[in-house]
Order: sequence, then C-alpha cells, then structure tokens
Amino acid sequence: MSLDNPLSASFQDHDVCGWPEGARSVLESTGILKRGGNAQSVTCDGCGEGCLEDVVFSNDAQGNVAAYVVCRIRDDIGRVRVAPERLRTWVVSLGGLAGWLAAELGGHSMPEECVPGRLWWLGGPEVSRRAVDVFLACGATWPDADATFAHVGRLHECRNPIMLLPSQVPADNPFGTARCISLARTLSLEPGTLRLNIAEIGRVVAKTRNRRVQEVVPFPTPPGTKWKHLTIELVSDRSVKITIGNVTVQKTYEDLGFVDSRTTAEHPDKLWDRFCYLAECKGRGDWNEASKLDLPDALKKEISDLRKRLRTYFPITGDPFKPYRKVHAYETRFTIVDTRRAHR
Repeated sequence: MSLDNPLSASFQDHDVCGWPEGARSVLESTGILKRGGNAQSVTCDGCGEGCLEDVVFSNDAQGNVAAYVVCRIRDDIGRVRVAPERLRTWVVSLGGLAGWLAAELGGHSMPEECVPGRLWWLGGPEVSRRAVDVFLACGATWPDADATFAHVGRLHECRNPIMLLPSQVPADNPFGTARCISLARTLSLEPGTLRLNIAEIGRVVAKTRNRRVQEVVPFPTPPGTKWKHLTIELVSDRSVKITIGNVTVQKTYEDLGFVDSRTTAEHPDKLWDRFCYLAECKGRGDWNEASKLDLPDALKKEISDLRKRLRTYFPITGDPFKPYRKVHAYETRFTIVDTRRAHR
C-alpha cells in the first residue's frame, strides 16, 4: 500500500481479501487501519464481465436498506443485489501510524503533529548509541513539499533528524539535513504482528557519523573589496571562474562549499542549482520566472542560505544581494554570468 497520498490510501473488501492472512486485523489493532464508509461502487457479478458499477441504495419490503447495482451488459439481468460485506471499506490513519511508530521507538508520549496531516515528531530515542529525532512525513514528493517543510521549527532545530516516509524517498530532499528512510525498508508484517526494524534506522544513523565534513577556505579577497568588484563566470556544470581586480582563478563547487554533505560521494547540493540559475539569468531572478523559482517561501530560504554561503567564501562586507523591496527581484550586487557554451 502507498501512503504518500493519504487521500488515496483507502481499500475495499476485495482489496483486503487479497492481503496476507491476518494483515487486516494486525493493522486495525495498531490503529493504522480504520473502517471507512460504504463503498460507492463495486464490481458487478451479474453477467461475469466484471464491470465497475455505482451502488444504488433502497429500502426492501421489510424496510431494510438494500444495495444493488444495475447490469449494463444484459437487459435480462437488471438489478443485482450487493452483499453488505462487499461494501466495507478501510482507510489508512496517518495519525494512527505516527502513534504506533512513536510507541515502537520507545516514546512515552503521543507524537507531536508539526504540520497538520503532513509531519509528526515521533520522539528523540537513542539509536546506535546516538540521540536522534525521528519524524514521519507524507507528501515529500508533492509540489508544495519545499514550502511546507522549509520553516518547521521542530525539524530544523534538531541536530540529527531522521525522516520516515510512507513511500519513496524523493530525489530532492525537502527536509534539509534530515536523512530519509522509506517505511518499506523498516516495516515487516509477520504472523500476528507488525514490526519496526530499528536496526535499519541504526544503519542510517551510523552512516551520518561518516558524513564528510567540508572545510571551506575563504577566497583571498584584497582589503577594501566590494561586491561590485567581483565577477563570477559559470564555465562548466561544476566549476566557476572568479575575477577580482587583476586576479582570475578557477574554482569548483567544492571549493565554494556547495557539497552535499548528506552523502559520502562527491555531489553538489541543491543550493548549487540555484547558484547556476542565477548565472543563467545574469544575477537577477524575479517572480515572472515562477516555473524556475519554485515556491516563494522555499525561494526565500534558499536565497538566505545562498547569502550565507557567499559571505563564508568571500570575506566581503555588506549584502551580496540588492534590497528586494527596491528592485523587486533577487538581484546580485556582483556580476555573475553563464559562459558554459563558450567553454565547450
């Protein structure tokens, strides 16, 4: 089952009947699965074609509510009664899932709902002799994920956040430094019980200990340099040419501090994409480029992070960006251009 979209995480009787024996009762006992309302459509078994038909409700001769569907294939069949048990549905309760996970992690209190229906803090257990903060999130791949999770205080104040996701792990992590784990890797349904594989979480925690710590050596900027004296050319997908006065040097994204520290492999982080986009638009990005600028809240956070990154590498006083309220755009005070085509 997929829980990434809780609106579609519902099941009818024929779905549940195909599950392993005892699965439904186990999920109901944990509070993850709950009874829903009557199904509004079922498969008609009147003529054997297996058509999906809408259910019609009416009162029978004894005053009891009866359900039926109408066969559209054969006129001689007409109405076909539907057994009450075929109308049963079940829905996934993400709150119930959060509560069960918190209990399995050794929590002594109810999980904290940080974003209604989207994000729960499950507690701060010790895993592999390291204190971590574990969260449950849904909608990590939705278009609003960056904006939804960018400013959650509970998430960003944690030093070692672990994010449990009901389905796939997104290619672009909207949770900052949090390590993401699919529940498919950590949950197992055994006869009569549902188990959380805490050892798998421990392996992810162990990997975070070995994350590369990046040391950024500031650019040797001459005294009195202002942002307007700086020119940056994006000469390849991974390197830039920096010019200040008569000095021109070539540097990589690693030199500037744009390394994704969540992995042991050498890859640029998501902020490097924003930096490259600034080069593409010659240092000015406004709201008219909505398709590239994503969502406003997420963009503000990225520009703030980019501002800090630039100040770390270039010891130049002042803001590297012009006041947004004056120019109505995120515009750099320095010159930045994309010359990748010329260097190919």
